[in-house]
Amino acid sequence: MTRPLTPPEIGSELAALKRRVDALERRLRNLDDVFRPELEFSYSGALTASASPRAPRRAAGRLEEIVCELDTPGSTATVVDVLKNGVAEATVTIAAGFYTVRQMVYGVTFSPTVDKIKAEITAAGTGAADLAVICRFNR
Repeated sequence: MTRPLTPPEIGSELAALKRRVDALERRLRNLDDVFRPELEFSYSGALTASASPRAPRRAAGRLEEIVCELDTPGSTATVVDVLKNGVAEATVTIAAGFYTVRQMVYGVTFSPTVDKIKAEITAAGTGAADLAVICRFNR
């Protein structure tokens, strides 16, 4: 059975809770240093078929979503591949006239010691410009 807490007990319980929250916040900040949940690749200006530089992963994780955003959509489709160690793991097609596409990805894991990721424009839409490719990860 519970009983009401006296003011000194409430103060000590609140102090203990504050210590636990502070410890949790420190742990979460440390995780942010190790794990970056997104990688972004940017292409400025008119698009051409080209690949981004390879980006190393700092922690293991699963690729879960790819978001492609154009500032200027093309009159034809733009196609982007996301490559793992040079092999296409996901393909995103931005239809003519569209600015943004979100695509879920299943079963693609990355190891920080082995795998490199990059984005490659395999088909540049006519008139398409200024592309951002965002790869979102989960542990």
